[in-house]
Amino acid sequence: MMTRVAACVLDVSFVLAFSSNETQLNWRFVTDFMVNVAYSINVGEQMTHVGAVSTGINVKKLSP
Repeated sequence: MMTRVAACVLDVSFVLAFSSNETQLNWRFVTDFMVNVAYSINVGEQMTHVGAVSTGINVKKLSP
């Protein structure tokens, strides 16, 4: 569990490069890490922004 960070404005980006050899467990580990980071900072329109891009054969939408 990560500790909550004091209020500040950031742009946080995650770039995920997975091949067809990656396991579901590895994908889950990485996405859980991203979620934990996002929950530990103040995310909002006028606060910190978080984004993720996944590269590979298939396109996946990670957030609404």
